[in-house]
Amino acid sequence: MTFFNYVTGIALGSIAAEVIVNNQITVTRGMATLVLWSFLTFLTAEIQSDGSLHTDKRTDLL
Repeated sequence: MTFFNYVTGIALGSIAAEVIVNNQITVTRGMATLVLWSFLTFLTAEIQSDGSLHTDKRTDLL
């Protein structure tokens, strides 16, 4: 587990807890925030790995 994964897990847990506890945040907005944070986490990890998930597709085309 990397530090990035650790911090992301804490952030997701904190967001989920805030949605449950805070009455001013709707469930829809909370779910949208969790989905957005997850997407940004995936995007950041993808950029950090230089797009290694898509490297095979590019080499197949060449």
